[in-house]
Amino acid sequence: MTKKIPLITLARKGTHRCLDGHPWVFGNEFAAPLGIESGSAVELADWNGRFIGIGYYNPKSKIAVRIFSKDPEAILDINLIRKRIVSAKIARAKFFSEDEPRRIFFSEGDFLPGLIADIYGKVIVFQILSLGLELKRKLIVEALLDVYKPSAIYERSDSASRSLEGLEIRLSDAYGTTPDRIETESDGVKFVVYPKIGHKTGAYLDQRLNRRRFASYATGAKVLDAFAYNGLFSLYSAAGGAKELTAIESSKSMTDILKENAEMNGVNIETVIESAFETLKRFEIEGRRFDLISLDPPAFVPRSEQLRQALRGYKELNMRAMKLIEENGILFTSSCSFHLKREDFIETLKSAMKDTGRNLQLLELTSAAPDHPIRLNIPETDYLKCAVLRAV
Repeated sequence: MTKKIPLITLARKGTHRCLDGHPWVFGNEFAAPLGIESGSAVELADWNGRFIGIGYYNPKSKIAVRIFSKDPEAILDINLIRKRIVSAKIARAKFFSEDEPRRIFFSEGDFLPGLIADIYGKVIVFQILSLGLELKRKLIVEALLDVYKPSAIYERSDSASRSLEGLEIRLSDAYGTTPDRIETESDGVKFVVYPKIGHKTGAYLDQRLNRRRFASYATGAKVLDAFAYNGLFSLYSAAGGAKELTAIESSKSMTDILKENAEMNGVNIETVIESAFETLKRFEIEGRRFDLISLDPPAFVPRSEQLRQALRGYKELNMRAMKLIEENGILFTSSCSFHLKREDFIETLKSAMKDTGRNLQLLELTSAAPDHPIRLNIPETDYLKCAVLRAV
C-alpha cells in the first residue's frame, strides 16, 4: 500500500460476516486498538492477515468500524464521495424522473454507510448518521452540489442513532435557504413537505410503489388508512377511484398536514385523531367494514431485544384489521422494523389469521421502492416488508 493507516485484525466471529460483504464491525470483534483517533480510516484484516476492506473507526459506537471500500488504496475524499453519489443517481434514473421526490442516497444500500439524502424539487434534505462521514460533511455537501445543482441543501441530522455515535443533533442549512414548506408531486398526487419539522426528511418515500399497488385496488372501495401520516395511501386510493376514505393518525400536527394535502388534491377524507389500535377496536364494535385497508405503522422494534413484545403488537394490530376487512377485500400490511425478519412477519400474519378465523390469500410480499436499494449481504437494508392479503 502507498499510504499508511492503522491496521485492525478481526476475530473469527466478525471476519466471516465481513468476508460476505457486510460493512459493519462491532467493537467486540477485534482486540481493542490503541492510539487510533476517532473517525480515522482503518485497514481491516482477518486473523490470517488477509485484507478485508477500508473503513472508518469510532470507538464510541457499538458499530466500531463501517467499511466503505474493498479497494486497499481507497481514500474517503471528494472523488470517492462524488463517485458514489453519481452511481446512486444513475440507478434511480431508470425508475424516477428528475422532478420527482425520491431518495437519492441510501447509506449502506449505496455503499457509503451513514449518509441518507432525499430530494424534493430543487431542495435536498440529508442526514449524517456516522462519525466517519460527520468529519467529511463539507465534502458531502460539495459533492451533492456538484451532482444535483440544488437551490438549497438542508441537514436533518436529528436521528436518535447519532447519539449512539457520540454525535450531536444538527438542524441547519448547509447551502442556500431552505423553505419551510415545499409543494411537490408523486404519480400525479400532490402533497406538501415540511423539511424542517416533518418525520425523517419530511416524507416517507419508501412506500412509493406500494402506494401505486394500493391505488390499483381502490376502484369503488371504502378505504381505511391507518397510521396515515400525511395521507398518501388515502390520496393514491382517491386517484385510483375510491368512493370513501377514512384516515387514522394519532398526531394532530400530522393530521393538519394530511388535511392540507387532501385539500390540494380536492379529496374528502374522514380523519380520526386517535391511536390506531383504539380506533380499529372501536370500528369493530360499531360494525364498520372496509374494502381496502392500509396498515403502515412506525417501527415497533427499534432494538432486537424488543422483538417479542413487538410481535404481540403486530399480531394485535393485524387481527383488528382482519376483522374489519370485507369479503374479497384487500389488506396492505407493512412493517419497517428490520429486526423483524420476513419469515417472522409472515408467521405473525398467519397467527393473526388463525385467531380471527379469517381466510386470507397472500397476493404479494413486497419491499421498499428501488430508490431504497437492498444489498443482499446486508439484511438491514431489507427493512420494509409489505404483505398484500385478500380476504376470501
